Formats: sequence, C-alpha cells, structure tokens
Amino acid sequence: MPVRIPKCLIIRVFVSCRRSLLIISLLVSRSPMYIRRKAKPKPWMAKKKGRSKPSYANASVSSANPLYKTAEWESTRQAVLQRYPVCYWCEHIGILTESTDADHIQPSSSLQSRSQFFDQENIVGSCRSCNSKRASYSAKGVWLETKEEWGAYLKMKFFAQ
Repeated sequence: MPVRIPKCLIIRVFVSCRRSLLIISLLVSRSPMYIRRKAKPKPWMAKKKGRSKPSYANASVSSANPLYKTAEWESTRQAVLQRYPVCYWCEHIGILTESTDADHIQPSSSLQSRSQFFDQENIVGSCRSCNSKRASYSAKGVWLETKEEWGAYLKMKFFAQ
C-alpha cells in the first residue's frame, strides 16, 4: 500500500530551560508558499482597506501639480533629457550618472505662470538621487536661484563629508 505524504507536517521539539519547558513547533511543507503566518491583532493601528499600491508605481508623475501629466510636459521632459544625458548636478561634483528626471532649478511650486513651468532654461536633467536630494534641501529651507549657486552648494556639501 502506498504511503501518503501530507501537505504539511508539524514537528514539535521540546526544549527544557531551567525553570520552564519551551515548546517549539516547526511547520515543514513541500513549498514555502504554504507558510502563512497571521499577525497578532494591533487595535491601536488603523485597518488597511484593500491593497496598498507601491510608491514607485508612478514615480515619474507627480500628483501635486497637474501640469506634470500633460503632453507638453512630456515633450519638454524628453527635450531636456536629450540636452542633458548626464546628470547636471553629478557632473558638477565629478561623477558621471545618467539623467532620468527633468529637474526644475526653481521649484515648480514657486513659479507664477504656465510658461515659466515649461521654460527649459529653468529645467536640467538629473538622476533620481540628486533630484530627491535637492528637494530635501529645499524643504529644509535652502533656496538658491541659479544653476551655478546650486552647483557650488552641492559641491560644498559633497566634499565636506
């Protein structure tokens, strides 16, 4: 008669500690997909509703400004990335990194008109890391107006470390 192998097999190991008996249960299965642990309930945390979307799904499109979703922005972005194939900010500190983002020198939130938003003199090609680094500096209160000022500031920050 053939022997049936169960999908899961629970192995209990008894380990004796000084004052208590510790029971360890191991779940062994054919595939790690079967192993699902249910988390302990945490009443102080809000319950999730549905699946959460990964933050990187639409990373190149900002939902803060609707102008980022226009065809005009996409053509401006492509033109800037062709003009600056190497990250403008990395190039200032002597590193060669491919440009992946179109970065406004003066933040898009401070621009007054639509024409300023699409002005290619205010936009340079940058890598993701430099773009987020500059955004964090702006959030901390570092407001610089020109490419040269930003280049000198980033060079000072990079070589000061």
